[in-house]
Amino acid sequence: MKIPSEAKRIGVGYANRLRNDKAIMGVFDEGCMGMFNAIIPDSLLNPTGVFKERLSQSGALLRMTQISDGEARAVFDWYKAKGVNFHFGAREEDDLTERQVLEQCKMYIAAVRIADDFGVIRSGFNISRV
Repeated sequence: MKIPSEAKRIGVGYANRLRNDKAIMGVFDEGCMGMFNAIIPDSLLNPTGVFKERLSQSGALLRMTQISDGEARAVFDWYKAKGVNFHFGAREEDDLTERQVLEQCKMYIAAVRIADDFGVIRSGFNISRV
């Protein structure tokens, strides 16, 4: 199969950046709850220039408790400003509720802060520079 020259240029660019600058991939409890797609043997991954930081789901849950309601509300408001529509119901057992979405917003904030703490976000690999 012939690879188009532009696709090849981009692929080689990514490969060179990874080989030279390395990248950190954050994985929350790989293999947990059947998440087999997150299981990549280090012996295969590391030669590509990507290294795993194994992160804890229980740590993320703890970190969520440190996120204020106001921060969660700001994320929720941002989604709405970007055009995301929510269709809420009244019963949490059967419906999506605003409280559930705000809780998820706390999880997103916690995940990003944990990734930042472990250098996942600011690792040397920056896609925009390829």
